[in-house]
Amino acid sequence: MSSYATLMLGSLELGTSRNGVDPELIWLFRPSDKHVEKATRRNRARLARYIIPEYIDEFDDANPFTCVEYRCTVADLRDRLELKGFTLELAKARFNQAGLQYEEAQVLETASHSETYPQKLRPLTIEKWLDAIARIKGECLTEETLASISANDEQLPLLKDMLQFSNRDTYGFPGLGYAYGLPILNYLLFIRLVIESSRPNEYLVYDLTDLVHAGYVDEEDDCVTLAEVETNSSIAFHQKVIVLTEGRTDKDFLERSVKILYPHLADYFHFFDFNLNKPPGGVGALANLVRAFAAASVEHRILALFDNDAAARDALKNLDPKSLPENIRFCHYPNLAMAENYPTIGPSGRSSMNVNGLAGSLELYLGQDVLENDDGELTPVQWTGYQRRVYSYQGEVLDKKRIQDRFANKLRVCEMDRGKIDSYDWDGIRSILDVMRVAFHRLDAQLIHSEVQKVQNF
Repeated sequence: MSSYATLMLGSLELGTSRNGVDPELIWLFRPSDKHVEKATRRNRARLARYIIPEYIDEFDDANPFTCVEYRCTVADLRDRLELKGFTLELAKARFNQAGLQYEEAQVLETASHSETYPQKLRPLTIEKWLDAIARIKGECLTEETLASISANDEQLPLLKDMLQFSNRDTYGFPGLGYAYGLPILNYLLFIRLVIESSRPNEYLVYDLTDLVHAGYVDEEDDCVTLAEVETNSSIAFHQKVIVLTEGRTDKDFLERSVKILYPHLADYFHFFDFNLNKPPGGVGALANLVRAFAAASVEHRILALFDNDAAARDALKNLDPKSLPENIRFCHYPNLAMAENYPTIGPSGRSSMNVNGLAGSLELYLGQDVLENDDGELTPVQWTGYQRRVYSYQGEVLDKKRIQDRFANKLRVCEMDRGKIDSYDWDGIRSILDVMRVAFHRLDAQLIHSEVQKVQNF
């Protein structure tokens, strides 16, 4: 007998996988998203999803029923999809590309009653489709329950089309029905669009309970990790992005910051460990490391983060981005608004100026609360050597050790108590993490578009 894992968004069923976990869907979740619940007859509504009524009373504290799910909020899901290139813009483009139409209803009044007839074909807009999705979910509509809807309802023709058997899993979203071979990239665009009709705190749930009780999955299994091993990271959105930095301090601070600010995304990045074999740090070593990975034809996506200063711009003069494979990218830390008028010390004394591109080491991004001294003044940048190839002086913020120690303490406080995160300034760090989140969007869009086109042309 077949068993199924079911993907649900609230009351909306988004599809099933037969006799196993779909490795192309489970990556949406992390191991920490797994929930195991021991349900008893006290929770009859919960058990009724799996057990016929006459057997529910058999499950008590001594004999509970095990429910196994992976679930994450819509807010987290949106971030994960966007990280992997499944953006709202791309999902909308895919929908609009299909040029879908539907029969708009017309209500005709007769002497005895009202009758509804198709009036004419109208373009199906995203807004109308999402309104219908919200209604299907809110009223738990099915093809069978549509009979209870008034014939005068203007949405009825569209609802019928979205709920008919051939559209059952994707509610008319352009593409083949998922159960009949819809490419996973297209299906993920469908999910990205459909969550626009949901609240951020709603849950996407991948219910594996039926698989567990049929013996296809053990309740102790880490299905996310097992799926990653099974696919061998052959699918681009399964792969972690390898992040390279100029040194171990940058690596440690950014890695811990991701876990604090975006814990639901942390598993999708792997920071190169400078503590292993003690590789040399610094801007020159990082540029050489990028060249080495390119020469080795590494297939994983690699993102090299360079300081936003003159030394980094000088080191990158001989590194042409066009010479690198598309899976390897390098970029500078982004410009900071605070750095546009920042105190500096030079041969001519103190002055405030724009230090973006000149002195943007990681310390400048650690927060104004960390950069300010006891008098409430920003720790100044001091100008050092002149970089001839980029016609700029290199600047370094003073008291780096003190700044790093204060930021390390900020990390420790927030790691121990997440409720204190908003008490600190994270704007600079967030700007770097946001660069990481969109680094491969262009490549992702090309990949997704290419794969979807292949199916359209088949």
